[in-house]
Amino acid sequence: MMFIIGRLLNTLSYRSNKEIKESLYKNEYFIQNRWGFVEGNIVAWSNSFLKYNVLIILLASLVVVNFVEWLPVLKPWVKNMFPNWTALLDWQNEFLAAQLTIVGAIYPLVIGLISVLLQNKSARSVIFLIYQKYSGFMFSGLSGLSLVAFIIVGYFFQSLQSNLINVAFYATSAVWFIFNIILTAWFFAQTFKVINERSRNELVVQFSICESCEFDIRERIKKHLIQDPVGYKMLTVSNEGWLKVGCFWFRESYEELIVNVSGAKRPKDIRFRFVGFAILIQSLVLRLKKITGAEIKIDPMFKSVGGSDFVVAKYIGFKINPIAKFFLINSVSFGKGIG
Repeated sequence: MMFIIGRLLNTLSYRSNKEIKESLYKNEYFIQNRWGFVEGNIVAWSNSFLKYNVLIILLASLVVVNFVEWLPVLKPWVKNMFPNWTALLDWQNEFLAAQLTIVGAIYPLVIGLISVLLQNKSARSVIFLIYQKYSGFMFSGLSGLSLVAFIIVGYFFQSLQSNLINVAFYATSAVWFIFNIILTAWFFAQTFKVINERSRNELVVQFSICESCEFDIRERIKKHLIQDPVGYKMLTVSNEGWLKVGCFWFRESYEELIVNVSGAKRPKDIRFRFVGFAILIQSLVLRLKKITGAEIKIDPMFKSVGGSDFVVAKYIGFKINPIAKFFLINSVSFGKGIG
């Protein structure tokens, strides 16, 4: 869905992703060292462990809610297929104890051991960061704590629910616990990989290629596209005789279209389709008014380092049309972005 929207709006992120797919992703060396399915997901979960843990909690809650909704249909089936289904009610103490042991004892001991083993390494902080993301211990640890909270909440609701609803609650926690066990197994496997010097060096190289290298190339592509959107065909300029669109020009006096950005936000994406609409509308207005010598420069950037005034465009020789201004202002979205 985001791909389609990006293509329709000709966004900066869509174009940079396209360039990455057509260049880096076809590189033979990158293909040999890129993440596998499991590795890629673990790293993605580690990069946004809070978001994915919230999603897990929502998923578990939705499973229980759906079971409650389908209870009249599922009740006979559960009793026929699982005649000893009440045994599920006795598992929760074991799940709770095991999960608390893993999160509260095993994880800290192993992570502490790795910290001690790496303390004399010159690149300790880098290796530990890679270990943190590749082993997924932040995500799996938080997932374990979330499961503990989920089970405890189940205890509170136990007296208010029927046994079948409790079974749905506990069966969900059982599946979640199995998932956490798999994450823990992965964590141990990658811990041994980090301890071994040869495997550790290979992991550093792979991480650099798949994460740091790709990120750096993507940011460089974005900056080049911003600096010369016309040259890279991000903008198709029409009516250039009435409005000259430039990227590299020097003027002593000009007007600026400024957006005030609050907080620590940075430009996240640019919708060049909106910029194109703005240029088209402004060109038509200039043509109707017979105004010549108008120029506009599309070079989104902050007016000063650490400032809150973000310059969307610079222009000279005309007064910007309100509709064109609306499209230009809304062409830039802000967040944790490229700034």
